[in-house]
Amino acid sequence: MRDLLWSTFLPWVRVPGTPTYRRLAEEAVPPDLPGYRPYDAGHEPPGATADETRARSVQARILAAEDARVAEITALLDRLALEHGPEADAWDAIGAWLAARPTDHASPSLVLDLGLLLGRRVLDLRPEACWEPDDVGPHAYPLVVLGSTVIAVPLQAVEHAGPDLGAVLRHALEAQDEDDLEDDLEPQLDPPSS
Repeated sequence: MRDLLWSTFLPWVRVPGTPTYRRLAEEAVPPDLPGYRPYDAGHEPPGATADETRARSVQARILAAEDARVAEITALLDRLALEHGPEADAWDAIGAWLAARPTDHASPSLVLDLGLLLGRRVLDLRPEACWEPDDVGPHAYPLVVLGSTVIAVPLQAVEHAGPDLGAVLRHALEAQDEDDLEDDLEPQLDPPSS
């Protein structure tokens, strides 16, 4: 009820009491993440927004931080000797590592960073695709779209998929744009024979 009231009267503002990345970044980095600097921002994680207006604002901030966060997470994965290229098997290994890791204050930042890196890998495989904000729901998970088709929701996948992150890449490779698919399905009329 509190979220509903807050989003009705002040939808562009974070609901008071919702954890932010800044609060999470103030604690010491866990020893299993050598040299990692958690994301430090005054907004909530993408699954904690309660309104479309707030979600658009948070998505814009997340996508603006993509380059810096991708650099941070790739450096960590390199230090941990975890492959992070565009191969599905590498992402299954990253998913298994993340699932086996104890949840702590750095986990939300890791999920965000890995989601952005996974999105970048999808874009590497499908250069005609792009990031696009989700303008429909109350949560701030940016989408990777190909034409008019959503082919991946990487941040949400990392948050919920567990060890099977390679499936996101496999799905993105197999996805077709709905407009192209409709063109392929239209019946082809043969010209009349003479």
